[in-house]
Amino acid sequence: MLVFKDIYDELKNKYKCFIHESFDSSSQEYRLYDNKNKRMYCYDLTIKELNLIFEYNGEAWHPNPDWPKDQWNNWLHPFMKTSADSVYAEYKNKIQLAEKKGFKVIQLWSSSSIEENKEIIKREVYGN
Repeated sequence: MLVFKDIYDELKNKYKCFIHESFDSSSQEYRLYDNKNKRMYCYDLTIKELNLIFEYNGEAWHPNPDWPKDQWNNWLHPFMKTSADSVYAEYKNKIQLAEKKGFKVIQLWSSSSIEENKEIIKREVYGN
């Protein structure tokens, strides 16, 4: 994911970073297993030492809770054909599992520009 490449390249030698779509062969995605739901979750960008996880949500795959009700109610997952309520409930489980493990999860949306999302990442990582 291009939104993460620059920050990943910048941080990978300073911190143990995990990235979903690897730009170098030495990295891997961060995973947590949910014992209750018997499911493995993968996270887009994880910086373990900072207890930070960044999730990039493309709105074709992830319904945005800020959408108007009509848009929410008409959204279907492109492959599974499940409702926004169903997909979002599963996604909330994923986020809550990471939070229970001590991570702060930052959700980024495809409806924001790459520059806006990069600024959010930098603010969280560097405190600027």
